[in-house]
Amino acid sequence: TLFRSGMGSGSRAAGESNRAVKFLERLLVAGFEVNAAVKTVNSLLLLRTPGESFATVDMAIIDTYSGETEFLKIGAAPSYVKRVREVATVKSSSLPIGIIQQIEIEPVKAAVVAGDIIVMVSDGVADASQRGADKENWLANYLRRIDGVQPQEIAGKILAKAIELSGGTTRDDMTVLVAKVAYQNVM
Repeated sequence: TLFRSGMGSGSRAAGESNRAVKFLERLLVAGFEVNAAVKTVNSLLLLRTPGESFATVDMAIIDTYSGETEFLKIGAAPSYVKRVREVATVKSSSLPIGIIQQIEIEPVKAAVVAGDIIVMVSDGVADASQRGADKENWLANYLRRIDGVQPQEIAGKILAKAIELSGGTTRDDMTVLVAKVAYQNVM
């Protein structure tokens, strides 16, 4: 199972990002290894318009048999895994693709179980709070307190809170992706 998101502020940036992520997804579905696929997209962006085309990539690849999850975060905001009232933050400090020739890819591994909630957001949501120490942790703290288990409901609550923290306006792209881990029993 693959969850992915491309982020960009403004129609041109969003379009570039979406094209890059769709191409990346096609390479992965065709059987390319993650490392090779990301490096191919990076090279493509560098060839298009050096220094002007870049994209953030935020992916979670979940092995639905073992629960092993690989987060690939390239220039992306933190992601979160919520298990009841505990929230783990998944971060990476890599640059977006399309900026430098030699990109280093360091997936972050985690284990998820049925019932876990995976939350992926754009920078506009992650940076919604303007208050000091709370700026970096507002979403993890909010997820600990949030009720509900339906992904659409959780996504709506996160987006509403981010807009509230931003003073009722959106200064940047605000994208929220929420997925609930579930396993099917196959007989």
